[in-house]
Amino acid sequence: MVRDIIKKSLDRNMLAEEEIASLFKVPLFSEESAMIISASRKKSESASNGLAEVHAQLGLNVAPCPKNCAFCSFAVRNKVFTEKIEISVDEAVQKARQFEADGANAGANLLWAEAGSNPRDTEKETEGKRGMTVRDCIRVLEEAEWKVLQGPSKFYGA
Repeated sequence: MVRDIIKKSLDRNMLAEEEIASLFKVPLFSEESAMIISASRKKSESASNGLAEVHAQLGLNVAPCPKNCAFCSFAVRNKVFTEKIEISVDEAVQKARQFEADGANAGANLLWAEAGSNPRDTEKETEGKRGMTVRDCIRVLEEAEWKVLQGPSKFYGA
């Protein structure tokens, strides 16, 4: 059944809700899972003309959020953010220019480069925990044999 769903998707036919749901039930370390990952790669390469892009995320401000959603790190109740922090326009421009100089662009096949992007983060803290630099993203994509786009996005215009 998984093979049929994959073939249908690769043939550019819309999948039904129950077909999509069945793909989420496939055990991670299974032959079917590997087939889904392979098909995903084919669809991504087709959609992007074989080019990978790296988005660099830039946080302008952070603050505790009074909505208090239990799952969200911004919620006051979770005490991740205890004060409002904003970066200046000059600092935002400097960070954006650095991301561009490091090779960031935008697009469909992407990794998020977020090390040092949030005002509360330092390069060391994010690289050691959850963040990747632009250069890390490019290295990972190249190791996965993607041709990484140089310059502005081909998908979103310059």
